[in-house]
Amino acid sequence: MDHRRHGLRREALETVGGFDERFRRAFREDADLALRALAAGWSVTAGTRTTAHPVRPADRWISVRLQRGNADDVLMTRLHGRDWWTRAAAPRGRLPRHLAVTAAALATVACAALRKPAATAVCATASWPAPPSSPWRASCPAHGTARRCSPWP
Repeated sequence: MDHRRHGLRREALETVGGFDERFRRAFREDADLALRALAAGWSVTAGTRTTAHPVRPADRWISVRLQRGNADDVLMTRLHGRDWWTRAAAPRGRLPRHLAVTAAALATVACAALRKPAATAVCATASWPAPPSSPWRASCPAHGTARRCSPWP
């Protein structure tokens, strides 16, 4: 579902109770509405209209502030179950890679504290930036940081 391009029948909106106001940001409220409409027997089809939204100026901490949207994912899981991502065709983002890199960094610190040099080296290598030609480049921490800090989505 591309939730940026959808229209609603008034009857469907009334049937499902409208938008859930617990979603305070424009982040998951449309996916929630679509899943509730599907559960109520309505269908969801892709629209054809497009809208261009220019990138607004932002400071260097915009990425950190936008992380608050993750709370909406928690609410979506509570309301619609763990498989809502699949049913809503919502992108998972970089969470799995982030968790893997964070776990490797924590393991590196733990191995260093336990004075296990071989294990420290292995864990540190797992969290080290990949070279530019590496197929793992997209999942390395430096690449992820650069993408999060760039002004483009």
